[in-house]
Amino acid sequence: MRRLIVPALLIYCVMLFRASHQAITIDEVDAFNNFSAGNLDMSFYPSSGNHVLNSLLARFSTQAFGLSPFATRVPAMLGAALYLFAAACIVIRIAPKLKLLAFGALTLNPFVLDYLIASRGYSLAMGFLAAMVALGMRVLDEDPPPLRFTLVYAGMISVCGALALAANFSFAFTLICTAAAFLLLFAVSNPFKRWFSLAMATTFPGLLVALLLVGKTLRDYPRNQLYYGAETWPQMWSDMLDAVFPKENLQFNHLDAVLSQTRQASGYLILVPIAIGLWTAFVTKSRPISFVWLALTGTLAAHGLAHAFQGLLLPQDRTSLFIAFFLSIGVIHGMEAAPSRLTRIASSTVVCLSLLIFALAFRTNYFRMWYFDMDIDSGFHAFVNYVKEHPVESAGCTWRYNGAFAFYRAATKANVPECPTIDQDIPPPRGAYFVISPWQDDFVAKAKLKIIYKGPVSGLVVGIAPDKAN
Repeated sequence: MRRLIVPALLIYCVMLFRASHQAITIDEVDAFNNFSAGNLDMSFYPSSGNHVLNSLLARFSTQAFGLSPFATRVPAMLGAALYLFAAACIVIRIAPKLKLLAFGALTLNPFVLDYLIASRGYSLAMGFLAAMVALGMRVLDEDPPPLRFTLVYAGMISVCGALALAANFSFAFTLICTAAAFLLLFAVSNPFKRWFSLAMATTFPGLLVALLLVGKTLRDYPRNQLYYGAETWPQMWSDMLDAVFPKENLQFNHLDAVLSQTRQASGYLILVPIAIGLWTAFVTKSRPISFVWLALTGTLAAHGLAHAFQGLLLPQDRTSLFIAFFLSIGVIHGMEAAPSRLTRIASSTVVCLSLLIFALAFRTNYFRMWYFDMDIDSGFHAFVNYVKEHPVESAGCTWRYNGAFAFYRAATKANVPECPTIDQDIPPPRGAYFVISPWQDDFVAKAKLKIIYKGPVSGLVVGIAPDKAN
């Protein structure tokens, strides 16, 4: 564990830097304005955009530290810290010989990193899910574990599951299946009386916490909020692979050619350590790693049945984070427990190739899902500086920027006009405009706007009307 302290701290410092320096995004702003800034009851409102535990903690953190992007992301930083600690515990248990490679595979994935930082419930949900897995592995690795020790850990697994559910409802199936996999594997080698005590400890504490935090929210949750997801299995896998192995890096795009070539190979080769991990789990009958594969299999089966019989959409992009997490554990176990030197070298090479892709995709100024918001902070401050010398009485924003503009206006208390949403095609007369290129280039040209800021990648254009431009 000691050898992982420095890498974990370095990764966490990068997370803190990104949380404090990256511009606020449309989803973060909408969630904060709708569920963390109003009445307390709104933090429990039944909506897919409301990640209850994150909404509550963001409310408290902004009250304590003031309004800023970092303050809204404090709950995510707590989830990230828990995830890093749990990942270290998992690595020590299943990959002690290659711990640095294994820890990198679990924590440097750009897909996972983005959602460990953004002010949404995914970070807390991933942190508590990782804690459930680490605790479950700890119990299942003992044969037989002391009863008191087992019950305490089972209670902690239960509470972690409830808190993960309160953080993000899209994790519901995987949380239930993770707890069920733990109980099933424990039942195999323990008498019924001992298992029943464990089942009670794994169930009731979590049920109580879940009822207290999100009972009313779940009771009133409308089915029409379950609208985000993949319609087919190939779409689900394709979107997840594109997030794990990005096609481009908008911040350091001079390496995109190398990134593109490397990801094409790694996307297929990653099946090698996955297959080896599955085989070694079957041959060795290791309960900790069987726990992970059983949880993943159960989760995918549950989603498949819900999709087939209830029409629920499959996980997609951010709602498939748990799949990337479980498969990463399978990959590092395949690397560590490979049955021969050749297969160990092959698996380690694939993991190193994946880490190379993660390095090429490394970014500190944008989230892949919300890349178009990466320059709104700079654009807003360029507008503030312009208004100081050249007063502008009105402004208008395309829908992608009005929420972030209002957030920065409130956070900085800048003396600038409000910036309501304008029509995409025929904006009303305004003194200033926040629009996006190339979609609204024709309007910028026809209105003869003076461009005072243009995002180099995001497409954000801040333009001033001719009669206000000096």
